[in-house]
Amino acid sequence: GALDVIVKAMSVHPKDRSLQEICCIALRNLSISSDARNELTVPDRLETIIHALTLQEESEVVQENVCGILWNLSANMGSRPFINPEDIEHIVKAMQNFPDAPGIQKAACGAIWSLATFSDEIQNAVAINGGIDAIMCALLLHQDKPGLLEFGIGVLCGLSVNRGIVKSIAEAGCIAAVTELIRNHMSCSPLFQTSCLFLHNMAYFDMNYAEEASAACSSIVRGMEENPDDATLIRAACCALSSLAANAEACRERIHACGGVSTIARAKERFRNFADVWSEAEGALAQL
Repeated sequence: GALDVIVKAMSVHPKDRSLQEICCIALRNLSISSDARNELTVPDRLETIIHALTLQEESEVVQENVCGILWNLSANMGSRPFINPEDIEHIVKAMQNFPDAPGIQKAACGAIWSLATFSDEIQNAVAINGGIDAIMCALLLHQDKPGLLEFGIGVLCGLSVNRGIVKSIAEAGCIAAVTELIRNHMSCSPLFQTSCLFLHNMAYFDMNYAEEASAACSSIVRGMEENPDDATLIRAACCALSSLAANAEACRERIHACGGVSTIARAKERFRNFADVWSEAEGALAQL
């Protein structure tokens, strides 16, 4: 009955900042449990939790922990959506209100990334409510925090599968920003992989986006050379290079100029017993 007590206290004392903060911290910790997650998605309880975002806009603790709760819920609920698209506005607003707070930025990005996989409506809600600009701001302000950056680019990956949103992503300058992050964070494999997936998606939709991302080609190849045994990284890199090369002559030229063909060929041989990696390497070579 602890969940009922905590949520009821939140609903009875919505303007009590210290109580709201303590309750949100407790619920975030509880939301790690699968049993608690199922209980927290009950509409009335969830409404009270999300409502705290609007009533306690000045509390960094509330904003971070409610976003953390939504992150825990969305990352573990499979393909079942549990919030309405209009609720996305409150998560984005938390990012906008606290741009310098890495905890809020990471928790919000994690929540939005997971939620964006549920539906086109949620993806559109992120874009409509200024989510792309908020992500871009996070990427620029927190370049020394690769864990946060990974989740920010993850949001862009989730949005970049939506044909109606890719233009807004490109116009916000996200391609250039991600290209720079690849160059500066080559040792962070998760960030590198997510960046490659984002560039693959953007290049797939428009050759102009592939042209814009051509500067990333040499960095991707260098990432492969510096991490030759990382199968997941190599697969993501080859996937990106294949899409970029298929859609822009500038990309093909860059890949050839930096020795990318031989690098991909070596990766193909090294991972000849890994069908998924081998296939991506073979596809990239075919485009070159």
